[in-house]
Amino acid sequence: MGEQLSVFNLVVQASVPVQIVIALLLLAHRRRLDRALIPLAAPLIAGGLMSLGLRAAGVSLTPLSAQLEPLTLAVGVEFGILLEARYREARRAGASLAEARTQAIRTTGASVMVSALAVGLAFTVLAFSGLPMLREFGMLVGAEVILCGALAVTVVPALAAALERRPWRTGRLAIAEVTR
Repeated sequence: MGEQLSVFNLVVQASVPVQIVIALLLLAHRRRLDRALIPLAAPLIAGGLMSLGLRAAGVSLTPLSAQLEPLTLAVGVEFGILLEARYREARRAGASLAEARTQAIRTTGASVMVSALAVGLAFTVLAFSGLPMLREFGMLVGAEVILCGALAVTVVPALAAALERRPWRTGRLAIAEVTR
């Protein structure tokens, strides 16, 4: 139990500061909390699902595998930024919320998934390593990056549209903010 707790502490020490710094960078760039958090959604959900799945399966992480969250966060945020940018581009071109969501998925979703699969499979190659710690790390990073790509394609455009639908963002204000 003590070893699992120390590995959990490593996960927290490695991922929480990185999450905060990335959120602050996105906030500084986007100047709105909701827009800053959209790209973070997929990697945070993927990390949570992987953690829950590993815990349910009774898998205890090695110290190296505990460091996978910051890596997945970086890749996942990039996926989110690309998908949200495509969504915003479609909205500026006059697409409805649903049309913009569909266009983002159709035009950028496939590229994001190919990228996620390429990165995920590249890390999965470590499964053939002679070092058990590297094997576990490669399989976990590979699985989480692929999961993150799939979540980004489904969650980011839907979240961008849902945040635009908020009742206090109706009328000219909502249209003006979309065109920025």
